[in-house]
Amino acid sequence: MSRKNTDPDATPLLSAQAQDEIARAVRGGLGDLSLRQLLGATVNALTAAERTAYLEQAPQDGGNGFYQRGLNLGSIPLSVSVPRVRGGPFRPSVLPAPYQRGYTDEDQALFVGLLAASRSVGAAKSALKKMGLSSCQADLESVAADFVDIITLKNTAPIDPDQIALFIDGKYVEIRDDDRIRPACIYVIVGLDRQGKKHVLSCQVHLGRESLDNWKKVLRSLLERGLRRVLIIVQDDFPGLLKLSSGLFPQSDIQICIVHMQRNAKSHLQNADIAEFMAHIRTIKACWDGRIRCRPLR
Repeated sequence: MSRKNTDPDATPLLSAQAQDEIARAVRGGLGDLSLRQLLGATVNALTAAERTAYLEQAPQDGGNGFYQRGLNLGSIPLSVSVPRVRGGPFRPSVLPAPYQRGYTDEDQALFVGLLAASRSVGAAKSALKKMGLSSCQADLESVAADFVDIITLKNTAPIDPDQIALFIDGKYVEIRDDDRIRPACIYVIVGLDRQGKKHVLSCQVHLGRESLDNWKKVLRSLLERGLRRVLIIVQDDFPGLLKLSSGLFPQSDIQICIVHMQRNAKSHLQNADIAEFMAHIRTIKACWDGRIRCRPLR
């Protein structure tokens, strides 16, 4: 449970937008927020890599910034920065067809698989080929190399030392390693900066199931990249992660995602009590200050 400022006259530490982002993440669970940011970062990296490959073949043209576009990946809304060029016919092939608002649910697995393949140019090249990006081997090689470089930069670039919030989550995937299918985990950390903007600070892929040792590597890499102060960390209840986060960020509040509490309750309560428990949770979430009495479960 996070610590509260009980002084009614105190100036709020968080902006209204930041408070809303944190509250939405805690209410809805980390899965939607982390997956949305992760998939958006993947699309952004891929479209940027496509523009780089295009400009290598059309040196007379030039980049012309980005424009923002909202897309849907199944039921997940994405905010995408689409790269532009000055005068050529460039349009990222990874975008949906003109006048279409998004991707199908089946495309989600392709994008997650592409991100999991960012560990090597060869793996990324194979994933891009499965997506039908291009039949030209030279294009695939160039886009794959640039995509891996962009993801690597995202995981190593300096970080603003002050973040309002960190949202920490792990995404389980299965990837092809040589001729075998092996389990892997994408360790996702989304930061909410002082301007209220969300950024994927880390999206590292490690073979094997989610583990505390890998979380240590991922979180310590944030400190090595310059992160110093975080007001609140929102995470799940993976064994040992709470103690690790508290040790590395002793001045930060830690908020456990309510969705994981509900899942745990469903696995431990009797069927007759689950509906009553969920009704209590809905009542508490709807209460603006949390001061409400609920009848004990039977």
